[in-house]
Amino acid sequence: MKKWIFFAGLIFSFKGYTQSGNASLQSLLSQHPSEDSTRVTLLLKYGKSLFFSRQDSMMYYADEALRIAQEIHWPVGIADAYQFKGVSYSYVNSDPANAIDYYHKALEANIPLHRPEFEWQTLANIALLHYDQQEYQEALQYYQKAEAVLSHLENKRGEGQLLMNLGQLYYDMGKPDEAMEQFKKSLSISEANKDSMVWANVLNSIGYIYLEQKDYHKAIQYVNKGVEIADLTQNRITKAASLVYLSMAQSGLKSYANAETLAREGLQLSKEVGNVQFQRQAWFALQKIYEETGKYRQSLDAYKEYIKLNDSLISSGKKKEIMQKEMQYEFDKKRALAKAALDRQTTIKKSLIAGSILLITGFIAFMLLYKKKRDAEDRKKAAEFQTLVAETEMKALRAQMNPHFIFNCLNAISDYILKNQPKIADEYLGKFATLMRTVLENSEKKEILLADEIKALTLYMDLETLRLQNRFTYEIKIADDIDTTNILIPPLLLQPFVENSILHGLSGKKDSGKIIISFQKQGEMLIGQIEDNGIGIQKSAELTSKDNGSARKSFGIKITQSRIRILNEEKHSSLASLNIRRKEEGTHVEIKLPLAYNF
Repeated sequence: MKKWIFFAGLIFSFKGYTQSGNASLQSLLSQHPSEDSTRVTLLLKYGKSLFFSRQDSMMYYADEALRIAQEIHWPVGIADAYQFKGVSYSYVNSDPANAIDYYHKALEANIPLHRPEFEWQTLANIALLHYDQQEYQEALQYYQKAEAVLSHLENKRGEGQLLMNLGQLYYDMGKPDEAMEQFKKSLSISEANKDSMVWANVLNSIGYIYLEQKDYHKAIQYVNKGVEIADLTQNRITKAASLVYLSMAQSGLKSYANAETLAREGLQLSKEVGNVQFQRQAWFALQKIYEETGKYRQSLDAYKEYIKLNDSLISSGKKKEIMQKEMQYEFDKKRALAKAALDRQTTIKKSLIAGSILLITGFIAFMLLYKKKRDAEDRKKAAEFQTLVAETEMKALRAQMNPHFIFNCLNAISDYILKNQPKIADEYLGKFATLMRTVLENSEKKEILLADEIKALTLYMDLETLRLQNRFTYEIKIADDIDTTNILIPPLLLQPFVENSILHGLSGKKDSGKIIISFQKQGEMLIGQIEDNGIGIQKSAELTSKDNGSARKSFGIKITQSRIRILNEEKHSSLASLNIRRKEEGTHVEIKLPLAYNF
C-alpha cells in the first residue's frame, strides 16, 4: 500500500491551494519585492502551492525564504524555511539524509518559539521519512512523539491525518487489524471535518485491505466513495489508485468487462500524472483479466509491459541508493581530510608559541591525528562494506533471473499460443507468473523461509523441464530433522547453480540428465547441495570459452561468494562457505550456512 499511496502521509499544510490561488500568490510576490518577513511568508506559501504542480521549483523558494529570514534574523521564518527545505529534499530531491537534517534544524529553531503545532508536524514528517526507508520502529517512535504533542491541541484535522499515517505504518508492519482500527478512526474524523485529502486516501486504504481480504463488495463500496472525494478535489493521483483498486475488485467478482475498463482508465490517468508505480499495477491487473478471459496474446503483452516497468522501478531504485551512498562517502572523506589539514596547521602555529610546550603539543597533535586517521579508516571500511552490500544486492537481483530465461519463457508461451495449444500456454504462463511474483517478493527480503526457497527452485526447474521437453529430471531431498517452515536462508541462493547445471552441465549431454538438490543439518549448520550428472566443469568451460556462457557462470559464482562474505561479516564469523568440486560425471556444489530460525 505504501508504494501506491506514497504522498498521502505528508504532514504539511497544502490545503486550499488552487491554480487561481497560485496566480494570486505569484502576483503578491511580484508586488512585494522588499526583503522582509512578509516576503518570506509569501515565498513559503507560494512554494507550498507548487507541491501538486511544479515540485521541481519548490527548493528555490525554500532557499530564498531561508536566505531572507536569516538576513533579517526572523526566527519564525528560519524555522518554517528549514521545515520546507526538509519537505523539498524528501519529495523533490529524494535525499532523506538532508531532509532529516533540516527537519531537526527546524525542531531546534522552534524550541524558543514554543509552537506545538509546528513541532508535531515536523516530528510526523521525520517519522514518514523513516517509514519510507522501511525503518518501521523508528517511524513508530516519532509518530508516538508527534501524537503526544498533538494530544494537547484541539486539532481534529491533524489527528485524522496522523491516524491515517499510523494505519499505513501498522499495515506495512504486518498488522492489518491495528491498521484497520487506525484507518476507521481517521475516516470518522476526516469525514466530520471535510478534510478531502485524508478522507479520499483513507477510503482507498480501507478498500485496499478489504480487497486483500477478498471482500470485494466492501472494497468497491469504500473505493467508490474515495473516487467521489478525489474528483471533488481534482486529486488525480489518488483517483488513479482508486481506479486500479476498483479494477482488481471487479476482477475478483469476475466482472471482467468492468474490470478492464477501470484498469484502462487507471492506466491512462497514471500516465497523465507520470506515476510509473500505478502504471505497473494497472498492467498487472490487465494481465490477470486477459488471462482469466482466455485472451492469452493480450495477457502476454500486458505482462511484458508489467515486467518492463517493474524492472525499471527496481533498477532505478538500486542505482539511486548506491549513488547516494557513494556521494555520502566522498563527502565524509573530503570533510575528514579538510579537518585533518586544518588541525595540522593549528598544531604547527601553536608549536611556535613556546618551546616549553613543544613536546606536549606535539604529543597531543600526534594522538589527535592518529585517532582521526583511525576513525577515517573505520568510516571508509564501513562505507565500502555498505557499498558492497548495495552493489551485491543489485547484482544478486539481476543474477536471480537470467534475462535470457525470462525471454525464453515468454517466447515459449508465445510459441504455444501460435501453435493453438492454449492449455499448455496457460499452464506455462501461470507457473511463470507465480515464479516472477515469488522472485520479486523474495528479492525485497534479506531472508526467506526454506520452504519458499524450495518452492521457487521447483517452479524454476518445472519451467525449464517444460521448455526443454523433459531432457532432464530433478529430485529434492530434505532430511527428516529439517522443518522447512521455520528455517531461514538468503533468497534464491542456490538458483544460479541450478541454472549452471542446466545450461552448462546438462545442455552438452546426449542422454537424459538429472539434478539432485538436498538439504540436511550438520551440527548448527544447514548444508545445501546440488549434484548433476552433466559433462562436468572442465568440459563445460571448453565448450563455452568462445561465448559469454562462462562469463555468466562466473558471474553467478562471484555474486554468491560476495553474498556469503557479507553474511560472514555481518555475523562476525567465517562459518558460511561455498565449495564446488568436480566428479567423474558431473559437478557437486555445497553451500554451508549457519542455522537461522524464524522464531
